[in-house]
Amino acid sequence: MFQTEFNLKDYLVHLENLVNIDSGSSTYAGLDRVAEYYATLYEEIDLHVKRFKPDHAPANCLEISNAPEADYYDILIVGHMDTVFTEGTVHERPFRIEGDYAYGPGVADMKAGLLSAYYIVKHLLLLVFWSKFFNHTFVLIQKCAKNQGCIKNSILHLQNPRKWNDYYHDYYSVRQSFKQA
Repeated sequence: MFQTEFNLKDYLVHLENLVNIDSGSSTYAGLDRVAEYYATLYEEIDLHVKRFKPDHAPANCLEISNAPEADYYDILIVGHMDTVFTEGTVHERPFRIEGDYAYGPGVADMKAGLLSAYYIVKHLLLLVFWSKFFNHTFVLIQKCAKNQGCIKNSILHLQNPRKWNDYYHDYYSVRQSFKQA
């Protein structure tokens, strides 16, 4: 099926491939390349990947699930594929490692974040307790740039869904409490 041990070298190869794709908020072809890269990774571990463009979305969004027809999901993971960098930044500052640090446009926010989510999901699927304690349902939403429609539409599929503004308020409150700490 797939390897069970975390392999840092493989992780860094994926991270380099992703960071070296210009995917700024207005770089739609790059965003689609990033989406396709992740789609391929998830399809290789037999997960269902739905590619879609909500109204007025400039690039593809992804909805990834192990149970695409589920009535509700136990776990929701959300992330964005765009960066704040303009097209050409990768050429000027490509991925590199110096000592224990990796550098490049979007290396931490959010390319390593989404890649880490992939590894978490991949390894959760291997755990025996996963099938015993969860209803086998999760969804990971990777949104495209400048559009929250991916998230809004997918949250409607959750058990006991709340309005998007409630989720945003919770997220904003958590961020503020970390800033004050």
